[in-house]
Amino acid sequence: NFKNVADMGCGYGLDAAWLANLTDMNGRPRDIKVTAIDLTIDVERVAKHQNITYKQGDFSLTGIESNSLDFVNAHNSLQLSLSPFHTLLHWHSLMKTDAMLLVSIPYNYFVDDHRQIQKVDCVYNYNCGDHSGWTFTNEDTRGWE
Repeated sequence: NFKNVADMGCGYGLDAAWLANLTDMNGRPRDIKVTAIDLTIDVERVAKHQNITYKQGDFSLTGIESNSLDFVNAHNSLQLSLSPFHTLLHWHSLMKTDAMLLVSIPYNYFVDDHRQIQKVDCVYNYNCGDHSGWTFTNEDTRGWE
């Protein structure tokens, strides 16, 4: 029952459009309001829909009201954050208690932003060998602050 959704790092808004166009089992529109955020919004090329609001800016500092989102989508974008751990904390603050977060990142993505950080999968562990899911520890965030 998602009503308020954010698409973080929306690009051309393809995921935002898919979410905005979802229907129920009877084919009726679900009337999902989508806030699509990206550093650059090409207004001529993004998907158009009456239920999508595009915001140009940093998805780690969204300006979205706390505890207001039912669902957060981050398709191939979290790995581009300067601080993935703090970005996840921010997204968590925007989400209602029973909200859902969907994050997809390229498998075995490498980060090299001149801070000698190597594999992302050493900081947040998903789809790495044992498929154990996300794990965080205080040690894991050392290089990201």
